[in-house]
Amino acid sequence: MIRSVPFKRLVQAYLFYGERLPRIMERLQGFDFECTEADLSYILDDCKMGLPESLAKKFNDCLPFNPYTNEIEKQWLQHLGLFEFFDFIMRRKQEVEERPPYFKWFNDCLWILGHRDITCLVNILMFNDDPLDTISDVISCKYRKKIGVEALERYKHIFWDTSAVDAKDAMYFYSPFRKNTLIVKSRPSELEAEISQYQSSDDGVDEQVAFHDSNYIKWKIGYKKLNVPTADDFLEQVKVDSMFKYYEAMNMIRSVEEHAENGFNDKIGQFNLERKIRKNVEEQRIKAAKGWLDLYARAHKAKKPENTGDEDIFKKMSELPMQFDSEKLLSVNDVPNMLDDIRKDF
Repeated sequence: MIRSVPFKRLVQAYLFYGERLPRIMERLQGFDFECTEADLSYILDDCKMGLPESLAKKFNDCLPFNPYTNEIEKQWLQHLGLFEFFDFIMRRKQEVEERPPYFKWFNDCLWILGHRDITCLVNILMFNDDPLDTISDVISCKYRKKIGVEALERYKHIFWDTSAVDAKDAMYFYSPFRKNTLIVKSRPSELEAEISQYQSSDDGVDEQVAFHDSNYIKWKIGYKKLNVPTADDFLEQVKVDSMFKYYEAMNMIRSVEEHAENGFNDKIGQFNLERKIRKNVEEQRIKAAKGWLDLYARAHKAKKPENTGDEDIFKKMSELPMQFDSEKLLSVNDVPNMLDDIRKDF
């Protein structure tokens, strides 16, 4: 299975730099990105595709492209969206009279990647499609570091393009997601070995890999600029969640509890006691479903009543006070042609 790699352009840049997959994977591990050679092999093939014969030979010989002396190589890197980063890795340690602005932006990218908690935050907010200016504001609020939108655009382009990546693959390629409770919402069972025995963590139904809502993450780290829903919108979301939780409860396939106790006493000395209780699924299903149904009903009752149609409109109309101006007789002189009209009627 071919996975969409979020750091594909990073791999491409170092391939054109003359490196090959084992060395590139070492670089990726330094950023906590994980993958296998099989995950990256299609990127290697894509780089070769379409290259002119002279450039293909240079690529196969692991010779770095030189955009400063070869215009065709420069155009090729520009076509792939790699020139800025390629120029950065080629010249960042050299004495340059006038550094392009993107040198600073890529240095900011490396600063993000140098702090795991910040990388986690940026990666999940980008995965959730948060605006880049909002991500910049969050970093400034939490870490007192100004990272501009231009830097975040380069970060997304080179290091973390998740436009074609699902949550499961995001956790696969960025390992800190798997252990970060701020980020990961549900147990990533897809990434763990299959467990043959029932455990309490297997209670109910299996959940897919999911991430917390961006607003929750921002609130958790102390970011205050949040859009709070109205009471009706919040209660409507409670109804939606209760509805789907009700469906999950009705599809419960097992109910297991675990109890573990460790201790020491005078009679038997050190002891370990473990109990597993398998409950009647039907009873637990009804109990859980009743709870979610009750929560739904409470949220529905707490919402403001909505218009019920014509009956509600007519009721409001009947209560509407109506006032008219005082009556006044119209003088014939006020309408000059009125007498002529009356005569014709006779």
